[in-house]
Amino acid sequence: MSSLSGTGLIPTRYLVLMAQLTLSITLLMDREGNVKACLPYDHTSEQYIGKDTELIVGLSLSIAFIAIELLTFGTGFTMFSNFATVFSIMAHSAGTVALAYFATDIWDCNLFWWIFSLSVCFPLLTDISVIIVTLCAYDVKYK
Repeated sequence: MSSLSGTGLIPTRYLVLMAQLTLSITLLMDREGNVKACLPYDHTSEQYIGKDTELIVGLSLSIAFIAIELLTFGTGFTMFSNFATVFSIMAHSAGTVALAYFATDIWDCNLFWWIFSLSVCFPLLTDISVIIVTLCAYDVKYK
């Protein structure tokens, strides 16, 4: 395990995580335009409520998963893993740019789930796998 302290990857990862978290919270607070973009012109109130609920659930899961990733990063389990750090930076950077376009260009709600799965779920799964490998290696090494 090499030291990442001089490379700037650790602060970059933190900043990118915070950027996507901030953008997700902002989208959750101002989601009306995106909900209307998901609906036909002559939509009913039930359709609006359904799409609004779908976007609320997706953005809430995004916020929760990013918070969990911040927790695993802050506790040090994944802070010094080269692969997890670089993968997280790339995924969350792409996710932040995609969410910015999602907010400003008023994209369809179905595209949000692609952004969510590629830029939030995969880095969290990577962090969880690094934690499992770290704990298993620690258990084998010190028994």
